[in-house]
Amino acid sequence: MTHSNEQLLQLYRTNLKTTLDVMKLCLDGAERLRAAQLQSIQDAKADSANWRQTFESARSADDMASLQRQLAQTQFENVLGYWSDLFRATAQAQIDTVRQMQAHAGVLAGEMRRSLEGFEDADNPAVAAFHSLLTNAFAAYEQAVSASEEAVRLAEGAIVTAEAGVRAATDIHRKAA
Repeated sequence: MTHSNEQLLQLYRTNLKTTLDVMKLCLDGAERLRAAQLQSIQDAKADSANWRQTFESARSADDMASLQRQLAQTQFENVLGYWSDLFRATAQAQIDTVRQMQAHAGVLAGEMRRSLEGFEDADNPAVAAFHSLLTNAFAAYEQAVSASEEAVRLAEGAIVTAEAGVRAATDIHRKAA
């Protein structure tokens, strides 16, 4: 196998590894999301059982009305918390995926540069075309890195904003109750 063929094989190997790493990261994110959903279901079932006992101990219509208001407030807070956690988990999975892809893209770009440097026949039109392709790919990669870094900053900001909104809505609901 020639030096150039070995470099192309290494490039291919790196690309497949990157694909598998990103797939694992996405599956890990889906698993965390599913775990959060299951935890929410378990918490809701436990709350339901507790509220059932509380309602059974009510002595009057006023007690029932008061308990119903408390239940409504608790459910409102739980729903806001659920959606906040869901949004946070989804945004974090996207942030992790973008960062992983950035890291692997950098490795891949380095492999591609080394492969390009390894071609011995620089006057060959195919090599020149490949060189042009890689040069343009590197430029596009740099733009993609910049855009993905901005997307990560926006996602992180959106998480903070959503959490603040949930806290504010919960406070308003508590004051109204």
